[in-house]
Amino acid sequence: MRRAILAAILSPIVIPLDAGSAPLPHSENRTAEPPREALCPVLDACGGCPSMRLSGDAQRRGFESLVRAALTRKGLRHPERWSFVECSTPTAFRNRIRLKVHEQGQVGFFNPDKNVDCLVLGPSVRQMIHRVQRWARDNATQARRVSHLEVRGRDLDGRHGVYLVHRKPNETISPEALSRALGDDVLVGIAEHGEAPHQRFALGAQLYGYVPLDGFMQVNHGVNEQLRACLLRAADQRAIHRFVDLYCGSGNLSLPLLNSGRSGIAIESHAPSIRAAQQGAIEQALARDTFLAGDAAHELDAFLARGGKLDLIVSNPPRAGMKDALGAVIRARPRHLALCYCKPESFAHDVAQLSTRGYTVQEITLLNMFPHTRHVETLAWLTRD
Repeated sequence: MRRAILAAILSPIVIPLDAGSAPLPHSENRTAEPPREALCPVLDACGGCPSMRLSGDAQRRGFESLVRAALTRKGLRHPERWSFVECSTPTAFRNRIRLKVHEQGQVGFFNPDKNVDCLVLGPSVRQMIHRVQRWARDNATQARRVSHLEVRGRDLDGRHGVYLVHRKPNETISPEALSRALGDDVLVGIAEHGEAPHQRFALGAQLYGYVPLDGFMQVNHGVNEQLRACLLRAADQRAIHRFVDLYCGSGNLSLPLLNSGRSGIAIESHAPSIRAAQQGAIEQALARDTFLAGDAAHELDAFLARGGKLDLIVSNPPRAGMKDALGAVIRARPRHLALCYCKPESFAHDVAQLSTRGYTVQEITLLNMFPHTRHVETLAWLTRD
């Protein structure tokens, strides 16, 4: 019952795609329809949202084309089932951004043509950029010690986040002093200055997770919620009971899988993210020992050597893909694979390797995690013949 209620609450709006369509790549889409007026007044100078003048349907066709083309280049068959999850907030969706600190201490974007009022930035992120820039102007000597930083928007407890990386290890800034300068609602983390604080974010109905300021977090909370919902719904359809989650981060996917009544292990090389996931598991009476810090391939092989059983491997790897962990995945021989990738070329490369071992892509869901760009999140389900 708990699983059914959760799936109903989180059920995303999914648009089926015609498997027989011939979608146009972004460059062709520009000539296929008249360009619409851009929402952003600095689009031409910035260039960060190259598809903003395309309609939502044209952007969707472009995303599908990118993934289809990547599969075709690897000689792979396309699945019959495709769907698309739209972003309900095409502006003000971005919950974090990395900023450059110039040698003189000014804080700005890596793209010098980007405007601080960029339309895709969430309001609390823009607020934090202004606060950090004001601090840097008032404290130029300290700001010059910083190489770059990341600001994160407000969490469930109303706390923003700022994470700094120094130019030189011996030129440090006091995190306590910086927190006082930025405000009591700001968590501050500094590289090589102890473990970064954790923010707390919703992972579904009455479920939350912690993310360290130096840990991975999807940039779009709304579409990330839809990603979790798609995963849970498909796991229900396949009667998944036992899972392994590779590159699990802070439990973005594994905590909801546990909360739905399933069991398994989740592996991540970033130890602070594992500790954050364990904290969330303990507080919500979920299995703390699910989360293991270590190399994905090594820990998966060790799990198999202990006689571990699984129905599903979930993998949300870095942009480069699974690399060395592919061999361990093949050795594990799960019946099902759920692959979540943000780079179509890495996705197609790994699917090509898996296809030689009997895995076939059954369905693909494209999620508009990065509206107006040429990047798309791909969730694919593979089954072993």
